[in-house]
Amino acid sequence: MSLDQARVRKLRPPILFPFRLSLLLAWMIPLVGNCEEVESKQAIPHSERVFTQDKMAAFYEALSNIFPMTPEMVNQFLETYLANESAVLNRPEPDPLIDFQMVSLDPGEKPSIVMVAPGIASAIGFFDATGAPWPVTQFVVGDSANFEILQLGENSNSLTISPLARGGETNLVISLHEEPTPLVLKVVVSSETVHYQVNFQITRLRPSSETANVGREDEFPMPGNKDLLKALAGTFAPEEAITVVLEGLKAEAWVKGDNLFIRSRFVLLSPPWEGSLAGPDGIFSYQLPLSSVLLFSVGERVKKVTLLLGASGER
Repeated sequence: MSLDQARVRKLRPPILFPFRLSLLLAWMIPLVGNCEEVESKQAIPHSERVFTQDKMAAFYEALSNIFPMTPEMVNQFLETYLANESAVLNRPEPDPLIDFQMVSLDPGEKPSIVMVAPGIASAIGFFDATGAPWPVTQFVVGDSANFEILQLGENSNSLTISPLARGGETNLVISLHEEPTPLVLKVVVSSETVHYQVNFQITRLRPSSETANVGREDEFPMPGNKDLLKALAGTFAPEEAITVVLEGLKAEAWVKGDNLFIRSRFVLLSPPWEGSLAGPDGIFSYQLPLSSVLLFSVGERVKKVTLLLGASGER
């Protein structure tokens, strides 16, 4: 062997092809076998693809278990369900009532009643003897699970009552600003009549209220004067009093016995009245002896008003 042939042989890498091929075949053969096994497992015989009677019976049984009702039954079920829901929700609407009540904080007085209904928020307001708003500082409801009470703003004199149940009753305790005696109301769920709004006038003066226009203490009517209260609310029944006309002034008037009752936004100057109430909305009621001529303060003027008896205007 020459020197050049020796160098070529030394530089040539050893021939390992047969050995490497054997390793590659050893690695590939199991994979091919696995592929054939998978293919054989995935191949479903044609006989198993046929929907046999047993398979169809099992299919319909499973379908019946999952959907036990037919489409017609489902439609009838929905119609009955919606009819029941409508019967529950569409209850008869109670008669709305906007009321005004005079209350006393003296012991022995029965609590005033507020009638409420589900789905309706009833507003209640509090005023002192002069008609000025009396703020609520705190309130407590006896049954907080079935009645929701909210105050309409900070230092407001108004609350809202919303019943959460279709029946029942509770009490509401209200603490008025700078008043040591709490006011207690009875709250009743009613299906016939509901207070949309009710204003309560307390037969006391707020410690910080303006009293310049308030008369003597003995002139202020106590809660027993129902006629003045009816005049203030304008709720005299025809059989209780005769409606009369005040010519020259927009006001309401009634005659009961020997007394004249007036409901007006203007201040009565003459003749002297025996009793008076101031409402929370700027309306006054007066009780005085029958008189054919009256004087009212209208703006900066004194206006003369004539009393007409009966609807025909007979003097």
